[in-house]
Amino acid sequence: AAPVPTLKPNADSTAERAAVRAFSKCMARQRPRWARQVLAQPYLSKGQTDLLDSIGAGDDSCSGNRAMEITLRHSSIVAGIAEELIKEDLAQVGMKRVSAELNRVSSRNTSEDFALCIVARRSQAAQDLVMSNPGSDAERVAGEQLALGVPSCTNPGEAGVVDLQSMRALAATAFYRGLRQAIDPTGAS
Repeated sequence: AAPVPTLKPNADSTAERAAVRAFSKCMARQRPRWARQVLAQPYLSKGQTDLLDSIGAGDDSCSGNRAMEITLRHSSIVAGIAEELIKEDLAQVGMKRVSAELNRVSSRNTSEDFALCIVARRSQAAQDLVMSNPGSDAERVAGEQLALGVPSCTNPGEAGVVDLQSMRALAATAFYRGLRQAIDPTGAS
């Protein structure tokens, strides 16, 4: 069996990650139609990044007057949006249905294929990860649990190190897709 990858440090500080998460979750609450359009696109596809690049075009109060300068990474914004919508939608169907649907969701690119593979195998760890606060012990523990699924989703010799920040974004996107399919298996919503 392939070794379980180790978690490497995040690209951004905990404070930066928390600020981007708060901003993204606010955007999802204030512009829910736009947020769902973002998540309807394949992960980090041109369509998704074009929508994310229009983030400043709306009228919202999410930026506030923060003194901190933050990096708005597309993946981190997608994660925050997905996390907010997961929080809103999960009560409709419950974890058992989401877990079942994660095995049926079709991937639309290789990033989604990888994410869906891991999240389908360890859906509770994925839920714990996307519900945790950045930099918390709960995030680290959930990330370590989710990482246990990586070897079965990669080719032999791949993935010796996993970036928790990126894995969180992938997990949030995959979990959201499974959740949406559980809510509407026809894909009409």
